[in-house]
Amino acid sequence: MRCPTADRVHAVPGASAPGSRRPSKRAQGRKGAYPEQGARVHSSHLNLHSSVAPALRGFQIVLSILRKSRLRKIDCEKGCAVTLCDVDKLIRGLLRYQQHALPQRRELFEALGKGQSPDTIFLTCADSRIEPNLLLQGEPGDLFQVRTVGNLIAPAPDGDRASGDVSEAAAIEYGMLALNAKNIVICGHSRCGAMAAVLDKPSLDRMPNLRTWLTHGVPSLDRVQRAEQIDHALPLVEQLSQVNVLQQLDHLRTYTLVREREELGEVFLHAWWFDVATGELYIFDTERGGFVLLDEEEGERILNHHLKAPRLSFAP
Repeated sequence: MRCPTADRVHAVPGASAPGSRRPSKRAQGRKGAYPEQGARVHSSHLNLHSSVAPALRGFQIVLSILRKSRLRKIDCEKGCAVTLCDVDKLIRGLLRYQQHALPQRRELFEALGKGQSPDTIFLTCADSRIEPNLLLQGEPGDLFQVRTVGNLIAPAPDGDRASGDVSEAAAIEYGMLALNAKNIVICGHSRCGAMAAVLDKPSLDRMPNLRTWLTHGVPSLDRVQRAEQIDHALPLVEQLSQVNVLQQLDHLRTYTLVREREELGEVFLHAWWFDVATGELYIFDTERGGFVLLDEEEGERILNHHLKAPRLSFAP
């Protein structure tokens, strides 16, 4: 919940926090390699494009306020607090990006400014622990990303229109028809809060939209006990998250566009599962009997042999 005092807390450049000393002119004049060393970074030093410099100067003002003030937490009358150090971390990251990452990718962004042509639609959970470009060592423009709670997608009973929120379906349509993507990956993960909620059914009275959205995970729960090629030695919530990846592929196949292109070999569907605690990725391999750890051996096998389309199968 947003702190009710947050909107009333304003800092003025150059003003000191209550109880803190104003930095001396000598201290203000010191320039270090990084902002945390007392440096005052100017856009002219970063050789930025003119359109980026104004935004950066705004961030520099905020950074200056944080550096000059020792105030890190402001308690409000309702017992909550405004923590500033998290914003500080974002600004530092932005400055490192401007100084180090951006100069190395000037040509890439110039090319991306003319358009995008990703060959893969990557649908994964909104969970902050999943970072596709880090996982795949990719670059901007490599993936057309669709992120939802629980990596869920509403099915299309009539073959065209989603039965729930249409934003994910719109992204799939755009990725396939406008961008001509040839692959669709659904990537689930361990310790998924959405799957835990589907399994445990907590009270979600204060989150009615989430409660409605999670209904798209109920078919996975209905099928988890009967699903073959799932390691039933795993905790039930992890079994559910793996079955859910395959179930959501079945939801994708309810769209005529996806189903027809898959049948024609014009698009390929993939089921992946990421173990957050180990940082390892598992790929569903029908011939190997389920989700298989992607190590060097499995990677070579996949690169040399096209995998069969992943599908749920059930014990008789």
